[in-house]
Amino acid sequence: MAIKNKVIYLLFGLVFVVAGIVFVSMKVSEKTSITPNAPDSKPLAGAAPACSEIGTGLDCVPASTSNSGDNEPIGSIYCSTGNSSSPYSWCCAVGYETAYTNSAWRCVLKGSSSNSGGGSSGSSNNGGGGGGGGSNSSSKSGGACVEECPGSDGVLRNCTGEQAQSLCMWQGRKESCGGKDYCCPSANGAWTTDMTMCQPCNITGPTNLTTESISGTSQKLKWVNGEGGMTRMWVSKHSNPTSNCGGGDGDRGLCLANDRRFEDGETEFILTDLTPNTKYYWRLMTWKESGCDAGSATFDFTTSNAVCTPTTWTPDPALTCVGTNVTQTSNCGTTRTTPGTKNCSCTPSGAITCSTDCNSACGQQATTISTCTDSCGSLATKQCPATASCCTDTTWLPDPNLTCTETKLTQTSNCGTTRVVDGTKNCCVETTWTPTSLSNTCSDRKVTQTSNCGTTREVNGTKTCFADLTVATKTYADDSRNKEGVYYTDKEITKISRGQVMVYTMEIKNKGEGGARNVVITDTLTGQNQNLLSFVDSESKCSFNFTSKKLTCKIDSIPYRGAEKLKFRVRVSQTALNGKIIRNTVRATYGNKSKEDTIETLVSSIVTCNEVCSNDTECAAGLACDALSGKCRKPTCISSTTCDCTTANATVTATVTATRTPTVTPSVTVTTLPDADEDDLPTVTTTKTPTKEVAMIDEIDAGEEEDSLPDSGIFDLPQGAILGGGVILAIIGLFLAL
Repeated sequence: MAIKNKVIYLLFGLVFVVAGIVFVSMKVSEKTSITPNAPDSKPLAGAAPACSEIGTGLDCVPASTSNSGDNEPIGSIYCSTGNSSSPYSWCCAVGYETAYTNSAWRCVLKGSSSNSGGGSSGSSNNGGGGGGGGSNSSSKSGGACVEECPGSDGVLRNCTGEQAQSLCMWQGRKESCGGKDYCCPSANGAWTTDMTMCQPCNITGPTNLTTESISGTSQKLKWVNGEGGMTRMWVSKHSNPTSNCGGGDGDRGLCLANDRRFEDGETEFILTDLTPNTKYYWRLMTWKESGCDAGSATFDFTTSNAVCTPTTWTPDPALTCVGTNVTQTSNCGTTRTTPGTKNCSCTPSGAITCSTDCNSACGQQATTISTCTDSCGSLATKQCPATASCCTDTTWLPDPNLTCTETKLTQTSNCGTTRVVDGTKNCCVETTWTPTSLSNTCSDRKVTQTSNCGTTREVNGTKTCFADLTVATKTYADDSRNKEGVYYTDKEITKISRGQVMVYTMEIKNKGEGGARNVVITDTLTGQNQNLLSFVDSESKCSFNFTSKKLTCKIDSIPYRGAEKLKFRVRVSQTALNGKIIRNTVRATYGNKSKEDTIETLVSSIVTCNEVCSNDTECAAGLACDALSGKCRKPTCISSTTCDCTTANATVTATVTATRTPTVTPSVTVTTLPDADEDDLPTVTTTKTPTKEVAMIDEIDAGEEEDSLPDSGIFDLPQGAILGGGVILAIIGLFLAL
């Protein structure tokens, strides 16, 4: 009878194991049978030709353009004509799995005629449109755009536009090529990917352009300069003065002022020799450098039809002898007769008088002055010789540092010029220093003194002062961020569980007037129950002797009101018993004095939520030790670190279309009666009826992407529960069988 019962237990467990395996197999089969919505980069067997890279047979071109066979592909693209489930043309970008139907791209044969505007019908899943016919046209050879970023000649040949060429022509220009951004740092410079080089051109153009008529042949132009550069001007009878004067638009003879530059801040200019009753156009520009400018709009004015007023007459009557008349012509073309004024009977004495005489300043070149008259009043010229080169004052003697500040001295330069300056030497003798008393300052501190001459110095005080140290030690919970030499002490503790690590801190403060030198802090782990501790690590100022179990830390100096805080870690033994008190003592020694402090820590393995544990008995009431995390958690929500089971898990609503619904309903009833040879046993009846419906999933509507699969597997709750239950019962059956 006993053998029979054991066999029944064993068979009962195996039934549930088989049931769990069946459900897992069905779930895995369901995952692998789903058909993807978009074509794969490697079509299934029996499909159209596989994807071929650009340059090996197919081109990917925009479907919306009228293609004559020479359209450029955008970037590195793969093409295909479809697969077994979706017979449509499509293009796929390298590195992505998303298919684009002919609504965005279409595939054409490289170097052959293509169907303009046509394409295959698109997939409804991808939103592609229907294809249509178009006129056939011959494609160019080598029509595919090959991006060069930049090319050998420094030009960006990107595929934004057909064989687009981007020149680094002006400062601040930005372009994209080959998936990268490029910057033109200066006009006619070299492209760079350092986008910080493209700083904005911060200039403003000229404003308030106005004109003032002077006569039919002259006009005054006025304006307000822009900021950031010099002003440039163009004036022409053509309506586009800039282009006309540059030779690019109309007869260049219409240009009156071509790129007239104003570099000294001028704000007006007078045009002369204009044609009366004629319209002129003018334009200004603020220019900093090539590619960095700001122009004004084009303005115009019309000259008046006024009568010309004679202002100048030629030739000069001073060139004609007295008694002889000369006929002069004015600037307006009128003539008049004027008597000569030259004294032709006078013999010049050699003296020449000029309206402006020769410049005698140093460094002048030889010149000729033509606005002169001789002693007879006749026009003459005067030759001005070159003057000696100029001397620049670079050195002066004597040195003012040799003369006291209260005294002036006269210096002579290397060119012989002189000047008077003040001496710079401090001739004051330091005789007194304040404060004079140093007895109120400890000898290890500095006092700043000021002399009668205003200079300062630092000296030590003379007062004898003594240090007065205090020691305090505390215990803190270990932190996951802690490591040797780096310790976070956020949580102070009074209890510790076995196997846990804790941090000891030792804080030494100086409350005395004097500084403490050569301070030594020691902590020997041989006190009450300290045999339960093992050293882990400490700060660099400390060292640990594993033989004597002694920690020694050395501090060179703790100044007045200074403090030092040292830390080290220890681990509590796994054999520590609850209720044991670990007593730790820290001692600080300086000079012939010492101070110490003691702290006690209780061994308590009863810990609260999310604290480290090794079994359920170490957790507080209502908690259990989670074997996965090694911490106390509430059994009803074992993954919660706060043991708060009130937050409901988020649910996902899915639209499921079932294609098959297998149902597994194993039911086993076992009745165990005591055998005559065994101890009395109670009658045990066990009934287990798990039911699971598994559906093939075609569509999921829960905020997921269309191609995403249900996130499930062998660890799903229904299948996992059945499998786990079967395994547990199988183990029980084997145990009873033994």
